[in-house]
Amino acid sequence: MAVRGLFVLARRVLAVLVAGLLAAVVAPVQTLAHADGPVTQVIVWGDSMTQVWPRYLQELLGIPVLPKGVGGDTIQETQTLFNEWVLTNPAQVATTAHLCWCGHVNTNRQNQNSDTNSDTIVPALQAMAAQVPAGQFMPIGLTNGPDQPIGSAGYNLVVLGVNVDMAKKFGKSYAEVRRFLVTDGLRVAGIARTPTDQANMDDDIPPASLRVAPGGGNPAHLNDAGRRVTASRLDDLVRAAGWLGSPPATAVNIGDASGNEGDGGSSMFTFAVSLTTASDTDVSVRYATVDGTADAGVDYAPTSGTLVIRAGTFAASVAVQVFGDLSPESDETFQVVLSAPVGAEVDDGIGLGVIFNDEESALLPTVTAVSPSSIGQAAAGR
Repeated sequence: MAVRGLFVLARRVLAVLVAGLLAAVVAPVQTLAHADGPVTQVIVWGDSMTQVWPRYLQELLGIPVLPKGVGGDTIQETQTLFNEWVLTNPAQVATTAHLCWCGHVNTNRQNQNSDTNSDTIVPALQAMAAQVPAGQFMPIGLTNGPDQPIGSAGYNLVVLGVNVDMAKKFGKSYAEVRRFLVTDGLRVAGIARTPTDQANMDDDIPPASLRVAPGGGNPAHLNDAGRRVTASRLDDLVRAAGWLGSPPATAVNIGDASGNEGDGGSSMFTFAVSLTTASDTDVSVRYATVDGTADAGVDYAPTSGTLVIRAGTFAASVAVQVFGDLSPESDETFQVVLSAPVGAEVDDGIGLGVIFNDEESALLPTVTAVSPSSIGQAAAGR
């Protein structure tokens, strides 16, 4: 395997381990019971990361979602505004839920803060949550930009520091959006993955196609597509938390994976499998690879089995071995199909694997999707 392939594989494995770490530390300090049934409105607090997407979330939820985030505000300033709202709106406290996305502890941008840390941010969030009914305050994990790749000091500070501590303190009330943007954002947005996107995802960074263009502001900020993905993810989490009434059944989803085939040897494609919310019991689901334009045994190793996501966690992964060669050819596809869930329902049960040809070829690259009917027939026969 080429050195580049080993480097990328190592980063992907580390990203999966980070996702597992975030899941493993979940130890709820709040229950998801509500004082007086479903909430009637959601208020969004924080800094400039709260722009635009509250409007999209309101469309999905069908109840008012009020944006009160202020660009450039620190967590202390956000906490002050929150405290003022609680004091002046006592009649609304029981029926209002809150989302908070704020990574500033000074007036600089989040990804330039040397003092962005859980010792400042998480206690402020806990103090805010303590003023409202249990389970009606949900902090959103911070997002890393292109200058904070996996293994960097900034990544360790934001993802392994603040976000891990946030997940530990808030448990099921913690909103993991950043990782969802990395693993599932392009699929939800319906955007084809670019080489730059792939490089970002290998570095555990939300892909460029979901962030503002270079020179358009803070590079960690989301563009309209990224904001819509954020709203979609929060819609799932809010409903799972029971803010609109009884929560739906836990759903399991699988993401996509792609990469260059390489000139020989093999590499691993990792498909992230996640739950919409952590379950109190183990969740299991069957998985099996299905040919697209790629052939099992030639282009990749046929893989099947049962995946278990342990109680209290929300993520696991399926790895598929992909073989390299020197033959010029079009890009090839295969899929990993989920079936027979226990303890959850399958929502998005098809993960698309795209093997990029990295040899010179006169052929135009094509990506051919397998029809749902043929997938079902193939999966049923395995």
